[in-house]
Amino acid sequence: MTPERRKTPFGIANLAGLLAGLWVVLAFIRPESTFHLAPILVGVGFPLGHRLRIRQPLTAGQAIATGIGSAINLAIAIGILTWADKLRGPSLLSFGGAITEAVVFGAVSAVVGAVFAALPVRLPDDETS
Repeated sequence: MTPERRKTPFGIANLAGLLAGLWVVLAFIRPESTFHLAPILVGVGFPLGHRLRIRQPLTAGQAIATGIGSAINLAIAIGILTWADKLRGPSLLSFGGAITEAVVFGAVSAVVGAVFAALPVRLPDDETS
């Protein structure tokens, strides 16, 4: 009999951090390109990933904590890219540049991810257990 796996957010946090790291690497390789989807994926990665991991809606505290975790991932990635001057591509927003776009898209997606992770949506049953 195998021991039951603990359902902690740390594996999901690592995955969300990996997405942020991948964004940084891609931006170092192609600084003239703007990876518009990257801050969105980093923003929603932690809350929605944790929601899928525990297979139930997050409590308000969990949703806030995972949203803050996403904000930290975003702040680190955007900070590194800004410091290294690697956010030089065009922006989809009518104001600001690529840095502004990354901050706005990331912040909005972290909040939206946390809200959606707390919604009581029924997930399909896990067929592997």
